[in-house]
Amino acid sequence: DQFGEPATMLLRGYLRVNCALARRCCELSQEQEQALSRLDNAWIDRQIADANKGPVKRAAVGIARFLGGAVGNAAAMRVPANSDPQAVVAAVKTKINDELTAALTEEQQAVWKHELEAREAFNKQAQAAVLVAALDNRLFLTNEQRETLQQQVATWLTKSKDLYCQFYLQNESYLPNIPKQVLSSVLSAEQIEALAGAQTYNYEAWQMEMQAMDQAPVLIER
Repeated sequence: DQFGEPATMLLRGYLRVNCALARRCCELSQEQEQALSRLDNAWIDRQIADANKGPVKRAAVGIARFLGGAVGNAAAMRVPANSDPQAVVAAVKTKINDELTAALTEEQQAVWKHELEAREAFNKQAQAAVLVAALDNRLFLTNEQRETLQQQVATWLTKSKDLYCQFYLQNESYLPNIPKQVLSSVLSAEQIEALAGAQTYNYEAWQMEMQAMDQAPVLIER
C-alpha cells in the first residue's frame, strides 16, 4: 500500500459511513444496492492508486509532524514524493461523494445531502464550543463573549479548517490560530493583549486520524 495503511483505513471508513447514511435515509432499489456494493475495498485501493502516482518517501504524520520530529516507524507513512497526502485523501473523498451521488435519484440526493449538511453543521458547532473553551481557560470570557465567539468561530471553521479540538484541551499552552478580525470584534483590548505571544497552531483532524490508526494494536490477554 504505497499511500499508507492509516490513510487507507480512513478512506474505507469514510466510504462505509456514507454508504450506510445513504441506505438509512433513502429506500434503495436492487440496482442501486449493486452500485454501492461495487464501492468496496478494492475500489478504494484503485482510487488511491490513481490519485497517488509517482515515487514514494517516508513522511512524519500526526503529532510527530507537528513537533517536527524525525520520521519513525510509529509515526510515519509512505507518501508520494510529489503529492500532498491531505490532497490525495480529499480527492478520493470527492470521488466517493461523486459515486454515491450518481447512484441516487435527484430526490434521494437532496435527502442525502441534507443529512450531510446537518451533520456538518452540528460538528462545527461542537468544535467551535471546544475552541472557545480553550480561549476561555486563558481569558475568562463573559457569557456574551462565549456565545458570540462560538457562532463566529463556527463560521470560520465552516469556511476553512476541520480541527482536532481535543488537542487544545490536552495542550493548554497552545491555542487555535483564529483570525485576528474574529477575535478583535469580540474581545476587549486587555484580552487581546493577554493573547500576545501565545503559541498558536491549527492542528487538523486528518492528522490525528492518521496518527491514531498508525498505532500498534494493543493485545489483551484473556
